[in-house]
Amino acid sequence: MSNTEYTFNDFLTYLLILAANADDEYKANEIEHIVHFYGDESFMKMSDVYEAHSSDQHIPFLKDLKPQFAKEQDFHKRVKDALIDVFHSDGEFSDIEQVCLKFLEGELR
Repeated sequence: MSNTEYTFNDFLTYLLILAANADDEYKANEIEHIVHFYGDESFMKMSDVYEAHSSDQHIPFLKDLKPQFAKEQDFHKRVKDALIDVFHSDGEFSDIEQVCLKFLEGELR
């Protein structure tokens, strides 16, 4: 699949799937949150892509897609807000999630 076949919602969906797995507890409420905001179709598509990648491919994949979407209005704010929202979807913002937020923000700068 070429990078041109992905939307900004797909990009955010993949990012949130990665983030939701940060604490090795991919919770139902995190999945529901992602589906609610980005749609079932995007979630299913990007879940398949995520599962097909090894752990060392997740960040490079996002970095490859980023140039297509970095021009979006308020790109960095939207990325940060989406991450914070998914981290809070289970009622807590754990230490590992806070570290993950800073890491992902830095990687996508």
